[in-house]
Amino acid sequence: MWGCRPRACCCRFGAAGRRLTVVLDPHRWLELRRFRPLYESGAMSLREIARETGLNRRTVGK
Repeated sequence: MWGCRPRACCCRFGAAGRRLTVVLDPHRWLELRRFRPLYESGAMSLREIARETGLNRRTVGK
């Protein structure tokens, strides 16, 4: 789940089955990364992190 590369890309598939890439700006990426230890320890769920950061749950999971 947290296997994204440092450039912070999150891949999705569009209606035609083509891969769409969503790139987070560096500030948003760093904000998201600070929740990683909380997620790995079980203290927060992906839904809670998404709510806290304002991102989509699927984006947080990728």
